[in-house]
Amino acid sequence: MNFFTRAVRSYSTNKPFLLLIIALATIFLYSPAFFYFFQPGDHYRYFLQTRNLSFPELVMNRVSDEIGRGDMLVYRPLTMSLMGLQMYLFGTRYVLWLMTGIILHLCVVFMLYKIMMRIKDTIFAYLLAFLFSINSMFIHTVVRAHFNSYILYLILVLLSLYNLYICTYKSDKRNNLIWYTFIYMIPACYIYETGTVFCALFILYLMAYDLYGEKVVRLTSLRYFILIIPALIYSLSYYVEKVARMDWAIAFEAGRVFSFQNIFETVKFLPLIFFEWITRGTVGNPSPLKYIVLIAAICYLLMCSYLSRKWLKKHLMFILLLGSMIIVHLVFNCFYRMGAYGMSYIRGGNHPIYMFWPYLLILVYLMVDFEGLKRYYRPMWNICLIGILFFILINGYTTYKSTKILARGAKGVRSYVDQLYQFVKSNKAESDFSFYVAAPSAWNDTFPVGYIDPKGEMKMKYEYRQFSVPEIFFGEYYNKSNPKYLLRYDEKKNHIQFPSNQI
Repeated sequence: MNFFTRAVRSYSTNKPFLLLIIALATIFLYSPAFFYFFQPGDHYRYFLQTRNLSFPELVMNRVSDEIGRGDMLVYRPLTMSLMGLQMYLFGTRYVLWLMTGIILHLCVVFMLYKIMMRIKDTIFAYLLAFLFSINSMFIHTVVRAHFNSYILYLILVLLSLYNLYICTYKSDKRNNLIWYTFIYMIPACYIYETGTVFCALFILYLMAYDLYGEKVVRLTSLRYFILIIPALIYSLSYYVEKVARMDWAIAFEAGRVFSFQNIFETVKFLPLIFFEWITRGTVGNPSPLKYIVLIAAICYLLMCSYLSRKWLKKHLMFILLLGSMIIVHLVFNCFYRMGAYGMSYIRGGNHPIYMFWPYLLILVYLMVDFEGLKRYYRPMWNICLIGILFFILINGYTTYKSTKILARGAKGVRSYVDQLYQFVKSNKAESDFSFYVAAPSAWNDTFPVGYIDPKGEMKMKYEYRQFSVPEIFFGEYYNKSNPKYLLRYDEKKNHIQFPSNQI
């Protein structure tokens, strides 16, 4: 009995324990990030935009758009409501944001594993889920806490995919599963707009299955058309919020996005972005050697797919569904982001790749009959097992090393904000509480105040202004002109001197 045979038998008898290993390994590899802090940019801006807001105002997204207004065409109200809920519950305590992100990430991993296990119970379902869980490419999506809502969106979509697979391949409880999918997709549409197109794809998939699919289950109704309702409700909301109230700024951004030049650029660069997303999720930052490894892996996958032709035919419709979802996700991100922000934004982003990879992994799992390889082409099966284990080890090492580097880089600002947090917590009950830090720190961020006006038609002027960390995270109590407490900061020691008396 060789090592691989023992590994497979161990997997078959210890699945709950092995899932626990994924969770513990992921938490361990991300543990240095518990000493990380919010990254400058979107989260700093959100803290500025939500100063002095009550809980209802936060969840209703009553944020100020005077500071760093952006994404004028995007309408994701539930995303902002979830941000507001976390803002109310967690405030500046970054570790609570991160814990939420890790829990949501593990839910994605569990759903990914559950879908692949439903397709076929093999050790590769476990290994691919493990690889996704600790992939170093996805670190910034998990640790940058304002992406938590996007991870929740992915959970909802994966739940829907799980239901779709069951109701067409495994179960006769089709109507109940479609109703559950309907419920999942309502919030999904309001978190991320590609959910609206996914609703249409789900309907087309079920229609195609009714007409041409292998009748594993007798189909009795067309209730799947209810899945268009979440898309219609979102579209109506979008019209009321964006189109009917369109101002010159929204119209200007729409003109850039829906231009012939942007359409041409999107079509031109789609294959490049697709290949980059695969490369970065497989081998991290590209290099000539890593490209060779990736090309070898693709060739191996194509060879395995050729040897799994009967398996492919059985799952052809679900493969087409996943392929369509990948294309929609890719086109939406490239089309809008390229028109609004340019190619560099797409190539530098992480969360679109995070949402892309679960669909791709399920697609890969559907393209290979692992049981057939094990039975008839054992050397190919062994190579696949060794390859995935290799990627798991490399990514595990890189993830832990990268999170340690992130934590080390954030040590100063984390200590600085923790000192301020304790001071504010101890004194904020005072009715006239306010403070000011006399010596500036090294941590700040710059945002445009007002609306950027590329056409020169804006009535309100704008200017770029630098905001200090105390002003960003404790703006409600920050008072430059007449503070109750004047704090002094020693930059060399990274220490804040707190006065015992009022000033």
